[in-house]
Amino acid sequence: MKMQSAIEFLSTYGFVFIVIAVVIAVIFFLATSAQANFSVQCSGFGGFTCNYASYYANRTYAYTVATISLSNSQSVPLNISNISMTVGSTTVNGLCSPTLIYPGEVGVCAAVFNSISSPGALVRGYYSVGAKYCNGGISSLRQGNCTQPVLYTGAFLAQTTSLRSVVFGSEVALGSGGAGLPSYASLEPMHIPANFVIAQDGDWNTNGTSGNILYSFGTSGYIGAGYLGTNAVAFPQSTSMLNNVSACSASSSPMISMAYTTVYLHGTENSESIETSNAMALYYDTHSTPWTAILGSASWSSHGLAQYASSTAFGNGLYGIYVEWFSPCGQGLQALNIS
Repeated sequence: MKMQSAIEFLSTYGFVFIVIAVVIAVIFFLATSAQANFSVQCSGFGGFTCNYASYYANRTYAYTVATISLSNSQSVPLNISNISMTVGSTTVNGLCSPTLIYPGEVGVCAAVFNSISSPGALVRGYYSVGAKYCNGGISSLRQGNCTQPVLYTGAFLAQTTSLRSVVFGSEVALGSGGAGLPSYASLEPMHIPANFVIAQDGDWNTNGTSGNILYSFGTSGYIGAGYLGTNAVAFPQSTSMLNNVSACSASSSPMISMAYTTVYLHGTENSESIETSNAMALYYDTHSTPWTAILGSASWSSHGLAQYASSTAFGNGLYGIYVEWFSPCGQGLQALNIS
């Protein structure tokens, strides 16, 4: 009777045990595969699309920086008022650049944690973005019509790295023939002048060389060219749109390019330089102080290929870094190095 009962039990529930065993095996396989074949995962739940995430650990000064790249998926601009990121049980406030993000535009946000993860360790994090929905669209921005509060959330999974990953948001605007820039004194960072339309935007990321931040923009002749001992990489990634103008004339289509990022500077990084074949300005912002033009009167000086240097001493903290470049002819070189 006991043998018969055992056979009946196995015949009745044996299939269930097999299914459970298969499920456990699949879960184990997926878990180990995710570890072995990991790629950055980043998602946004409404409002923003998350493009990219990184988690940089500085073991010398015992801090980590989480960086995410967000695109505005709404039909109107979003004015970011605050962002927080959570890793484990720790939640910290961060900073985004720019704070006003147009439809389709990319913003870069970062937050600093006073903790260290082992290189290669997977880190799961969450973010929450508070913003104002610009109800009236772009045409009403100057009337301050960004009043409806919204809250967007998302999650990311990144692998801890000891290489600082710098993510730039970028815009390239094309102007009509003869279009110029406002005066240096009246120009606001991230302002697109009249008669210019956005020709291309997107985000660009690199680890730079030896930990330095490097960004450049130019024609194919500059791709891979040496710059301050490092290799410059061009943006846009396809420069064909810039290579059709060989001379500057009244009919030329001028271009303005804006590159921006949010970085954490530890106070030892106080040497900045830009190299340009036309006119350029460099700004920084902590969101608690007014915009500061690093190069002052040297901004918007039209030259052949020239380099401008500064030694602004930064304290510890998150900074929004903005570079604006202008060429009346539609092509040129733009590069930024922070060390």
